[in-house]
Amino acid sequence: HRWVGYGVVGLVVIRVIWGLIGTRHARFSDFPPSARAAMGQVRDELAGRVQRHLGHTPLGALMIYNLLATMLALGLSGWGMTVRDAAEGAHEALVIWAQFCVVLHIAAVIWESRKTGVNLVGAMITGRKHLRK
Repeated sequence: HRWVGYGVVGLVVIRVIWGLIGTRHARFSDFPPSARAAMGQVRDELAGRVQRHLGHTPLGALMIYNLLATMLALGLSGWGMTVRDAAEGAHEALVIWAQFCVVLHIAAVIWESRKTGVNLVGAMITGRKHLRK
């Protein structure tokens, strides 16, 4: 369990580095967190408007920052449990939050892929997104 935690924190560190020096749409500068843009996406969803994004959607960007922070906090709280028993409650709460967010993220990727006709899973793997006209 401990080594999985170290691995997860290592992957977060790699993703943060990639977010600083990686390809255009992988960089954090390409998808800054924006509550206004996220609310615009929610309004588009509710109105049935289809928006295709070459990079991350505004809601997707917020989820990425959330997942990175949650995984890092999970790793830190797990490490904290080796020092203090008090970290166990926080660690357990973070596990539940992470599970909820992962399920929500997967559901959103499936929803968005079907709605836009864009293979988002393929884009996550290859780094290339092909938008239909």
